Amino acid sequence: MVTVQSGPRAGDYDTVDITVSEKGVKFDLPSAVVIGEKLDITGIANTGTYVDVFVADVGMPSWMIL
Repeated sequence: MVTVQSGPRAGDYDTVDITVSEKGVKFDLPSAVVIGEKLDITGIANTGTYVDVFVADVGMPSWMIL
């Protein structure tokens, strides 16, 4: 149950359904790459708008991620 705490509708209440899901990301990566070769990382996330990408513990700047 959700109850309005202030304002003209203070005290009004309603019930809401909330769905909670575990975050998940699935990447599609090549099995091997050559040093200096362009690495395409594709995938999907089940929630959110952005995913931070780290390669060898180094965060990739957003301008590198398209």
